[in-house]
Amino acid sequence: MFLSVTRSALACKGSQVLYEDNFSTLDPDLGEKSSNLSVNNGKLIIQPEVNKGYSVINQGSIFEDMDFCVKITLAKTEDLSGTSQGFLFWAKSYDEFYYLYVIDGKFSVARWVGGRWLYPVPSRENAAIKKGIAESNQLRVVTKGNQATVYINDTEVVTFKGQPPQGGSFIGMRGESPSNSQAVWEFSDLKVTKS
Repeated sequence: MFLSVTRSALACKGSQVLYEDNFSTLDPDLGEKSSNLSVNNGKLIIQPEVNKGYSVINQGSIFEDMDFCVKITLAKTEDLSGTSQGFLFWAKSYDEFYYLYVIDGKFSVARWVGGRWLYPVPSRENAAIKKGIAESNQLRVVTKGNQATVYINDTEVVTFKGQPPQGGSFIGMRGESPSNSQAVWEFSDLKVTKS
């Protein structure tokens, strides 16, 4: 069951900060620096190869009920179609996670499990999403038990029920490149607070 609303909300305003990263350095819990992953000027940079996605999961912290947000900017691409940006939550591993993302003015929540994609929130348009090069979108999810509420740029867009891992879960980030060029994504202002 889904509930779509357009209520205004305050981003990253949980009662207690559980985790924060200003990306002054690349923390080891996110992985090693590579051509796909780096930090620069307080931003985590993800550069997926052409026609591929690249995910990074924070391996150092486990979260249960949480308020998680991050600002994402499309810094470079030659083709806006097919470029998606977002973050991972309710992640058990790289083989099982939920993925909140925006693409071409639409958003979706996908779930990677059992080697296939499921779509608990199928793609839908929302006026809150900013489109284009150098535009930023602040994505946020608030989880309580098996319920998650999604916000985009301080606008509540959907609430849905899922299957979070028992004993807590990881968070992460993901970017995807279109079929004909490499996209560059910048992630900043990452915070997790207690919901």
